[in-house]
Amino acid sequence: VLGNESSKGIEWVYSLAKHHIAESWSASAETALTDLDEGRVESLCSEREDLSDVPFFTVDGERTRDMDDALYIARDGSGWLLSVAIADPEALISSEPELEKEVLERSASLYAPGKIVPMLPEKLSSDLCSLVEGKKRLAKVFKIQVSETGELTDFTISQAAITSAQKLSYAQASGVESTELKSVVAEQLPLLQSLSEKMLEWRRENACVQQGRTEFYLELNDKQKIEAIKPRETHTAHAWVEECMLLVNR
Repeated sequence: VLGNESSKGIEWVYSLAKHHIAESWSASAETALTDLDEGRVESLCSEREDLSDVPFFTVDGERTRDMDDALYIARDGSGWLLSVAIADPEALISSEPELEKEVLERSASLYAPGKIVPMLPEKLSSDLCSLVEGKKRLAKVFKIQVSETGELTDFTISQAAITSAQKLSYAQASGVESTELKSVVAEQLPLLQSLSEKMLEWRRENACVQQGRTEFYLELNDKQKIEAIKPRETHTAHAWVEECMLLVNR
């Protein structure tokens, strides 16, 4: 017996029970977590290419804590060199088989209005594996050469250690919200804009570009019932980052 239709949050409780989804972690996974700390991260970082002096930056939602990608853009001749760092939790959890097993069973984070069942424990997703500003973190780094016409010409992939120079929200990166930008990050934003525009031009000429559409989200009241359905606010930086992620996928 889970409750009745008037129980607060019953839809969430029912959905988890119906699909046999666990919100908590097993005792063995929790024990494994105690062995993972900044010292383990530092030890693994020492075995990798050190890119901690490269001024990567992250662009995410204002309240996001699990930063899983970071960017660095520089001019390279007539084109650009785009470096994309993708957080590498596998490197940290592969030594803990019980934890790794549960992560693989979840395989992805589950999102619902006002709720989330994360793929990784919060200690990892929001801290040890998150590309947190000012902290050295494990990452897979894609170094991608892009021509002046927006075409991918060459790339390398390496296991590296990076340090994010600054965390920006989409509004801050787009210039909608004012923030004190570090100079090494501020000089990259115009490059990010011009690079993404050229990559979009190339895709329009050579690939299939789907028309953008408004995304919506559900707003819940204090009883966890749907109060309203509202359009999700987007900024120009959303499109910039999307182009970079599409390039990494290619």
